[in-house]
Amino acid sequence: MVSSSLKPFNDLSDSLDPSDPSGAPPSFTPFLYFDPAAAEKKICRFIQKEVRKSGANGVILGLSGGIDSALVCVLSAKALGPKNVCTVFFYDAESKGPSVFKSADFKDASALSKSLHVSFEKINMHALFKSAQKTIAFADNDAKSPVLSGNLKSRLRMSLLYYYANQ
Repeated sequence: MVSSSLKPFNDLSDSLDPSDPSGAPPSFTPFLYFDPAAAEKKICRFIQKEVRKSGANGVILGLSGGIDSALVCVLSAKALGPKNVCTVFFYDAESKGPSVFKSADFKDASALSKSLHVSFEKINMHALFKSAQKTIAFADNDAKSPVLSGNLKSRLRMSLLYYYANQ
């Protein structure tokens, strides 16, 4: 075994200041030189450059109602204009009853797209997901595995986004 002078990440006890209630090492100052406005400008320029380089007019993105996709949506709308951003909310429901669209994630995604004036599409993935499960012969216990099901659903969402983006 090779010895190292590096300490594991969670073993910083001897470098901590006992009088500091945050428990952070004295030299740790997160975001000391971070300029959010400059970061936003840089990210928007990056989005513009990449969209232009790809020959596209805009972007299509999955809007889940979470913070990550919401941030991408806001920055894309700022960079490209709302008319050049299409969002898709994927859901999995056997029927399109009114309860499908009562989740907090749907409400958040819908409200954000409305406030930004970007297009908002809804796609029910239930039939596609069930078909994919049958096609790859999921065992009964595999079909109930949240990890396997979650991975399959995320890959199907990705494939659909690529499909629509390339039209």
